Amino acid sequence: MNLRVHAAPALVFLAAFAAYLGTMAPTVTFEDSGELVTAAWLLGVPHEPGYPLWTLLAHAFTWLPAGTVAWRVALLSAAGMALGAALIARATLEALRGGTDATASLADELIAAAAGLMAAYACEAWEQALIAEVYGLNFALAAALFWLAVRWAKEPGDTQRRRLFYGASLLLGLAVGHHPTNAVLAVALLIYVALTGLRRVLDLRTLAIATALLLAGLLPLAYLPLASTANPALDWGDPDTPRAVLRVLLRAQYGIAPWSGFSDASAQALRFFSLMLEQWPRAAFVLPLAGFAWLCRAQRSLALLCALLFLAAGPLAAVAINLPLHAGDVEVDTENRALVSVFFIPAYGVLALLAGCGLRTLIAFARERLRLALAAASLLVPAAVALANASALDLSGHRWAEAYASNLFRDAPPRALVFANWDPFYFPLVYFQQVEGQRADLALVDPALLRRSWYVRQLQRHQPLMRRVEPQAGEFLAQVRPFEDGEPYDGVALERAWLALQTALIDAALAEGRAVLATQPLEPDVLRSDTLEPLVAALRLRRGAVEPQALALSGYRLAEFMDTRVGNDRMAVMMRRHFGAMLEARAQELAAWGDRQGAEEAAQRAVALLQPLNGASPR
Repeated sequence: MNLRVHAAPALVFLAAFAAYLGTMAPTVTFEDSGELVTAAWLLGVPHEPGYPLWTLLAHAFTWLPAGTVAWRVALLSAAGMALGAALIARATLEALRGGTDATASLADELIAAAAGLMAAYACEAWEQALIAEVYGLNFALAAALFWLAVRWAKEPGDTQRRRLFYGASLLLGLAVGHHPTNAVLAVALLIYVALTGLRRVLDLRTLAIATALLLAGLLPLAYLPLASTANPALDWGDPDTPRAVLRVLLRAQYGIAPWSGFSDASAQALRFFSLMLEQWPRAAFVLPLAGFAWLCRAQRSLALLCALLFLAAGPLAAVAINLPLHAGDVEVDTENRALVSVFFIPAYGVLALLAGCGLRTLIAFARERLRLALAAASLLVPAAVALANASALDLSGHRWAEAYASNLFRDAPPRALVFANWDPFYFPLVYFQQVEGQRADLALVDPALLRRSWYVRQLQRHQPLMRRVEPQAGEFLAQVRPFEDGEPYDGVALERAWLALQTALIDAALAEGRAVLATQPLEPDVLRSDTLEPLVAALRLRRGAVEPQALALSGYRLAEFMDTRVGNDRMAVMMRRHFGAMLEARAQELAAWGDRQGAEEAAQRAVALLQPLNGASPR
């Protein structure tokens, strides 16, 4: 075994993993992390497409005897992203070597390491490596495919190409089963194989073995019905039947935006390129351009491969995802950019590979002795990228989601019904309740998810309060069935049933002596003649003219959101605004009741939260 070819990838893995470890979030974060960790902990089913391979691996990481459960699962993200970067280094080394039997030079190994670290330190890759998410594993699978494809491009022997074809078939099954965007990569790879040597490996035996390996890669999908049949507390889509499994895999809940013409397609592609330019300092993009030009002259087959992979993982993926553009709404557009940006991490890996080829091009004209020094100096490029990105991405002090949950739990009396609308408000509470065992007495409900039959059935199985609203739940399930099955449905009746289910839950909770809280204002038809009293993290439903609840603001965790080191992360900005607006409203409420001292204290806290946001533009 030639250990030298593993030196650069090993260096990249260790350097990337060390950087991630030093900047990783110590506990759960906002968005999907709380839900994903909960699914891994419970061996449940997270949001569509279910991520069975990730869930099984993440569950194994929950066994680690260190840190919070969320931190342990985030280690899977860090390991996956570092492995992906190491594989980019390996693919770069493969691209740089001369003939099929050529040994890589030390200079090439240093350049390959620089390329791998550029992939590791790209903004989006680094950001996703620090939290419990699915994109570290996704990048590792995509980078492994890139490496096998580059080896195919460099390998003239039919026997070895067949082996590579088999390996890629297995990986494609795993990758597509993990995330549907990898289907676009699969098409690109098949086009490349067809153009560069399919006839040389095309026979029935080869195709049969490759098909069997592809199906073997899809085997983790069997986890979905097995897990759902056990009725876990988190069972997204309830995929315990073949039809339900298919709906989850096809992301039926989210729908697919209809094709709206080439103008929107070009806008989607342009959004990818604008996000791409945020990954590294602008000057660094000279390198992949130079690398592609070199490949076009020296290795046209490899240039074609890189072009196909980049287009598939970047602009074509953006068009396929087709997330709506909202140019007129800055906040919605910012949210959508953040949602779609994570899908493009593999494209940045291709750019990093090309950047390695570019570095090789720039030092090729130097004398042999000088080349080694310049190759070593090329490591300064990813070092500069790391310095540029590290401070903005550091989550080592991130406890925003923990502080939010702590504040809401402080607001909530025992056994309260809490309507937590929207993922950043709901998922951290689910994590702390289901995984960390905090406030198991609370009845947590997401009104947005309450529009889905699987969620209503999940609550019926695990939330005792639902027993008191069986008629309303049954009516809603009857109304939503044709909608979910793609049949004609009565939209007015469906909306009425959804609202009636919420009002029934409120009435049942109040009848049991429970308080009712909401993280955001309730629908007018749900609120009826009741009012909402602003507390700190939530609004409390108030029936009649009742004096505001006394609160000791000193007991709430607000300092985290006023820490200037937090920067302009959009979730931190959103939570600062949430608490600031809630305290502003509370100040007005207390002033109306004649509590001047309480109103002044709440107003001061609101100003402290909101003032730093003037002119802020969240990343």
